[in-house]
Amino acid sequence: MQIDHCDAEAIGPVHVEAAPGVRVPEQIRATARMRDGRTVAVRAVWTAATGRYEGRAVTIEAAPGAVLGWDASRSVPIAKIIAAGAAALLAPLWPEPDPVDPRGGAVAVVLASTAAWYARALAFGQGPQQAVSAGLGVPVATAAKWIARARDRGLLTAVDPRWAPRS
Repeated sequence: MQIDHCDAEAIGPVHVEAAPGVRVPEQIRATARMRDGRTVAVRAVWTAATGRYEGRAVTIEAAPGAVLGWDASRSVPIAKIIAAGAAALLAPLWPEPDPVDPRGGAVAVVLASTAAWYARALAFGQGPQQAVSAGLGVPVATAAKWIARARDRGLLTAVDPRWAPRS
């Protein structure tokens, strides 16, 4: 099911540090209007280990005059709703990192910028390698190597859950 419109709001006054100098709401409510008229609200909590918001509760309202069936929740893209809501809410709070010339910059500066792009991408629900690649103007393979080096140097603590080791 496709999202027609999505926005988000902070729930409560508590903010947590998501990255150096960046504080985000601990909880948000992302509300999406789906193309079929349903409204879906997702309550999500910031999780430092994954560097993003994770869903905790979902509310689905039928379109006016419609009835929710037993399968109403199966086609709801919860992760996409959280990502779209987080991006809308966090954009003014979390600007893009300052530009860095990776070809002539000091390694420490390039890796710090790599970590900043990575953390922002996770929070916004984007692919971190693609965001680092686009942000620094390098191939994805180079971005992947720099991400690994930044992690080795302790600059990255959050792990993209798609690539985390499974227990």
